[in-house]
Amino acid sequence: MKKKLLALALIMIIAVGGVFAAELGDTVAATLVGSIFPEMEHGFIVNGAFSATIEFDDVFKETSIVLPYGFKVKDNNYMRALMTVGPFVLEGDETTTIPITTVGIEGKDNVSKKGAAYIVLVYDGNDLGTLVDESVNVIITIPDTTEAAPGTYTSTISIEIETDY
Repeated sequence: MKKKLLALALIMIIAVGGVFAAELGDTVAATLVGSIFPEMEHGFIVNGAFSATIEFDDVFKETSIVLPYGFKVKDNNYMRALMTVGPFVLEGDETTTIPITTVGIEGKDNVSKKGAAYIVLVYDGNDLGTLVDESVNVIITIPDTTEAAPGTYTSTISIEIETDY
C-alpha cells in the first residue's frame, strides 16, 4: 500500500510540480506543421480540361451523346460522383417533356443508381490517400422525337459529389 501511495505521489509531483518543466528564463520552442491533403477537381472534360459547363446543340438529330466527365481527387474520405439527367423540357411549357431513353457508361454493362442519380465515378477504400485522375464517357441515348410537340427543348444535367456514403 505504501508503494502505491509513493507511486501516486511521485506521479502527482511530476504532473503538478513540473519536475521536467523549463526553468524561468529558458527558451521553449515548438513547431507547428500543417499540410493540405484533400484535393478535389472535377467537371465535364472540354478540350482536355475540367469545365463546370458543357453544351450540345441539335441533339435530337443524334441517336446518342457522349458526355466526358472526370475527377482528380486525393482525400481520406470516400466519395462518388452522382449524375442526374433530367428529361427534355419544352421551353415555355414545363409540363411538356420528353424522357431520356437511357444513360450508360462506355465500357460498362450496367450503371448503378442512387435514386434518380447515376453513380458515374467512385473514390473508395482502394484509393484513399492516393491521387486518382479518372474519367468516363457517359452515353446518353436520345429519345425518339417524331411525335413531339414542336419547339425548343432543354435537358439539364447535374453532378453531386457525395462523401462518406
